[in-house]
Amino acid sequence: CTGAPDCGPLGDALASAEIYDPTMGTFGVTGAMSQARTLHSVERLADGRVIAIAGMNERREGFTSTEIFDPSRGRWFPGPPLASEPRVFHASALLPSGRVLVGGGKLPDTRFLATVNVIDVEGESRVASPLSIALTMPRFLALPSGRTLSVGGFRCPRPCAPVSDASLYDETSDTWSTIGSL
Repeated sequence: CTGAPDCGPLGDALASAEIYDPTMGTFGVTGAMSQARTLHSVERLADGRVIAIAGMNERREGFTSTEIFDPSRGRWFPGPPLASEPRVFHASALLPSGRVLVGGGKLPDTRFLATVNVIDVEGESRVASPLSIALTMPRFLALPSGRTLSVGGFRCPRPCAPVSDASLYDETSDTWSTIGSL
């Protein structure tokens, strides 16, 4: 964490990227991102590109930026920034429309977030309906039905406690509905 105050177990922010070749069982170096990141999320897009979302640098400065990797060119390109605040420990999932759902997490200063963004990788991001509570480390899973499942995470602070709620996001209506408890 080279000189970063209170770095703790988060590790180094990296800009480097590697591609895994499943046939050979090896990793190969490819183009680097423009910003070294840690605690960001990554989603594979329907067309084979990959988007890196938010995160922070080693000085604990959070990002709203995204970068999109084009494997045919071996390079990263700027993507649309989030429409709301920077975040780490967030969740993301590819929506049926090809957009990316990003939500929850926290700011690097430990304010926990209920905000949600939808990223149109060919356009802009927009703020979407928020989660019912601020969550850090939730998980989003795209379902065959076209909806996105949100499960788990932690409600923080004082004290941090695991969340057992599960809810569904419907992109068409931009709504969340609680479906039960784990």
